[in-house]
Amino acid sequence: MKKVYAVIALVILYSQIFSQVITVSTLAGNGTEGYADGNVNSAMFNRPAGVAVDDTGNVYVADTGNYRLRKITPSGDVSTLAGDGTQGFADGSPNNVKFNGIGDLVIDNFGNIYASDFYNNRIRKVSPSGDVSTFAGSGIAGFADGNNATAQFKNPVGLAIDKEGIVYVADQNNNRIRRITGGQVTTIAGDGAAGYIDGNALSSRFDYPTDIEVVGQDLYVVDNWNNKIRKISSGQVSTISGSNYGFADGTLANAKFYNPLKLVSNKSFDLFITDTMNNRIRKISGNQVSTLSGSIVGFEDGNVGNAKFYSPNGIAIDNQGNLYIADAGNNRIRKIMMNSILSTKELMKNKEMIIYPNPAKNEFSLQSLTNELLLLMDTSGRKIQNINLKAGKLQNVDISSLSKGVYILTDGKTKSAKIIKE
Repeated sequence: MKKVYAVIALVILYSQIFSQVITVSTLAGNGTEGYADGNVNSAMFNRPAGVAVDDTGNVYVADTGNYRLRKITPSGDVSTLAGDGTQGFADGSPNNVKFNGIGDLVIDNFGNIYASDFYNNRIRKVSPSGDVSTFAGSGIAGFADGNNATAQFKNPVGLAIDKEGIVYVADQNNNRIRRITGGQVTTIAGDGAAGYIDGNALSSRFDYPTDIEVVGQDLYVVDNWNNKIRKISSGQVSTISGSNYGFADGTLANAKFYNPLKLVSNKSFDLFITDTMNNRIRKISGNQVSTLSGSIVGFEDGNVGNAKFYSPNGIAIDNQGNLYIADAGNNRIRKIMMNSILSTKELMKNKEMIIYPNPAKNEFSLQSLTNELLLLMDTSGRKIQNINLKAGKLQNVDISSLSKGVYILTDGKTKSAKIIKE
């Protein structure tokens, strides 16, 4: 038995034994289409389309099918910030306002949320307390630049905001990119005709642009029906990646997308894209396109390489570089942990701990030379159970009820280990 332990037991010492581990978990939503506030595990959404995260870790959801704006707190509570749940248009207090298809969300430096109201052809502004006003758009489905109140949009979807508070709009059915600043709406790219033309921004053509992202001094656009990622820089539009529709990783020129919807960038200027019909999260870094996560349609948490999505839509990023996905077809908000504690050192100073087996199916065993009070949690930080480990005693831990995936065993201070449930 001791020889078996020596061969297959995982012995954790003071050393760096992990490289970065990326995992996917469900942040909120039980997967049933519907409407319910409360705990993240029992909350329900209806085809969520947009997601945004503030500096304190609150996640906001464009719950499109429920005509509501929802809020997920770091403590795991889901509430309705604004919207009475009926389709229509009304500004005012949180419980009385009406939306008609929220497409995307962005947050300014003061905590105000901007929402693209797709069928109302307006950009709405939501205060931190949930009061809603119309930021831009007359409500008429059409095209007109000018004053915020008289400007016209036609099914606006994607939004972006820069450090100065300038709002950018992917005006989908006008095939234009619009800018809102100083009480004025202007067109910065697209001549209005559906098509595909690079070059001068105002002469360029898009076909159903669905999102936009500010990256440095440039803007990146998801050109949905052209299955391309475009760039607006110094008054010129160019194609960054994408060819015909389909799926292919590889060089920027050879990569293929299939109805990509939203995108976000990190501090290294990498782009992450919800490739909706491919049910994947794609990454553009340097001159390469790769698949970060996803494969066939479905639902599965766990290792980023095995996770599954169903028509992923909105995407956001927090200050730590973690990604949040509005997994529309699964009616869930998913989280991709990019910088988890699994990339830190395993600090079992001058001590030895045995964890066996790992990966495990129904249970694993622990043994330590010292008394330890440990916490088993998932990759989102949710507590699973406490483990009071006595020195020298072999203790079994039941994990039969847990979903497949990666879990963390930690003392909350300097010691941590990865547990994989098969």
